[in-house]
Amino acid sequence: MDLTLGGPASATNSHYFNQTSNNDTTPASEVPLLRGGALLRGLRRISDNKVISGPSLLVDEILRLSHAVSISELVAQKWANNTSAFQARPLSLFLRPRSALASPPPTVYASPRIGLDLSHPGTTTSPDHPRVVFLPRLYRYFTHPELLTANGRTQTFLGVLRTCRSTTCKGQDLGDVRLRKEVMRITGLNEATVSRYIENYKGGVDSGRLKAFVGVQGKGASSSPPTYLRMMGALERLRLEAQ
Repeated sequence: MDLTLGGPASATNSHYFNQTSNNDTTPASEVPLLRGGALLRGLRRISDNKVISGPSLLVDEILRLSHAVSISELVAQKWANNTSAFQARPLSLFLRPRSALASPPPTVYASPRIGLDLSHPGTTTSPDHPRVVFLPRLYRYFTHPELLTANGRTQTFLGVLRTCRSTTCKGQDLGDVRLRKEVMRITGLNEATVSRYIENYKGGVDSGRLKAFVGVQGKGASSSPPTYLRMMGALERLRLEAQ
């Protein structure tokens, strides 16, 4: 879930985005209304333990459960055109908290976002370039890696690998058997897949050069596990060299 809460739109403009024609000049201090929103990226269906991963698939699931064929029907007929975040329960989509569990909370893993690469023509190999800095950032969080089988498996693998190397397998080399088995246990991936993923990532760390993944060469890297993992390994190599 992406959650944003804050005050009125900032008067500071970013040079990375086109500016809108908003002419509202009301001083921020005179507008007490908070603004914000939540983008749900995935939910787990309790009935069969299936994870619905991705905003688009999540919309499809909400439409199915609401017996609506389209978003317009959902809003107009099921919600009576009331899209307020604070509305009566019979007309709204809502979240209900679960009872507290007696067992310890699950481990929260973090990985890079899904679907990103360095193919933009303005990208360079500089370690300070915004896209190079952003790509490996850990902005995706999850607690059940074994259930994330539909998409983002390489990102999930990297998140689990990172956690293992900083906890249960701290200080172990990428080729260590114990590390490989721990990643297999947590992700549910078979030995051949984990070994291949580690080999690809290690190849990038050992000898990868970011130039091979920047611009046209990097197009589609996120959809190819070997290419993506070598690219992420090359980014880690670049980070280590810049230290």
